[in-house]
Amino acid sequence: MSKCHRAPLVLLSCVALPFLQGASQLDEPTYDDNVYVNCQYRVAAIFPVAPMIRDITYRVAARNVPARQFYTQQGADILSVIVADFTNGPAVDENLVAAATIPLYQLGEVRFEAKAEYDPGIPGRQLNIFKADGRQHRASVYMADQEIVRLRVERDHIDSTLSCPASAKREGKGIHSMKSAI
Repeated sequence: MSKCHRAPLVLLSCVALPFLQGASQLDEPTYDDNVYVNCQYRVAAIFPVAPMIRDITYRVAARNVPARQFYTQQGADILSVIVADFTNGPAVDENLVAAATIPLYQLGEVRFEAKAEYDPGIPGRQLNIFKADGRQHRASVYMADQEIVRLRVERDHIDSTLSCPASAKREGKGIHSMKSAI
């Protein structure tokens, strides 16, 4: 092929390529730069800094299950997402969600409580708790795809909302997400 015929082909590919790349990403969720995303645990959350990660044992309803915690702590302020794995259980269990909220009631005065489905078939709870020392504790617990997700924000004063989950479908499973500022 002569150089004269190659130039229009190269020019055409330079114009078309960006559109083709964008088309391949239409099914993928788009996140801001400050959103931490962990696809393996289906977590998308805004943390003030990159979160620390640790594997823990999560205890609920006399069961111990493996879990992963994503968290930041600045002084006494805490932002935490725990994903507990109930692989050998049902995809969704309303009783496990209720049991996972029991320790939260013991933290202080519950000033707000909501029991609702985040998405159809995904039971959950949201709590706004004030401790005796005046600290505010916001928590959310829900269950989907054999995982309990517990979100926690604790600080002297929370000036933003805890909203979770804003589920996005990815490989047939939702992305657990939360948004808050410490």
